[in-house]
Amino acid sequence: MNFIGYFSSKVFNPFRKCDLYIDLIKKSQHKSESSWQTISLKILRGELSADYLNNLSSMSIYLIAKQIGNMIAELSFYSSSENNFIFERIINLSIDRNFSYEQLKLIINELVLQTPNFFQKTKTIL
Repeated sequence: MNFIGYFSSKVFNPFRKCDLYIDLIKKSQHKSESSWQTISLKILRGELSADYLNNLSSMSIYLIAKQIGNMIAELSFYSSSENNFIFERIINLSIDRNFSYEQLKLIINELVLQTPNFFQKTKTIL
């Protein structure tokens, strides 16, 4: 849902920015291993299993979902491909209420492949 909300807001305000990978690393440097920022980074790198997420608080899951959803929306908004398959896939999964952690990992992998320098991008202020 965070993806859809952020992506929609980019349509009306394309200058809106959110934290990207490098920004998240900077913010997580002084946080614990169990902080939502650090867990978000581990999810983006594919280092966590779905079982690990089951033990997190609802607030942590919300903050992680917000960060990752906004990041995916930011990067897919400027997708170089004519058809934004990530947008279509997320909309269809949301409508069907069939969104799993495994599907999220597939979407992240696809986004990493489509985005040059994914792990080095930072938000840019105009």
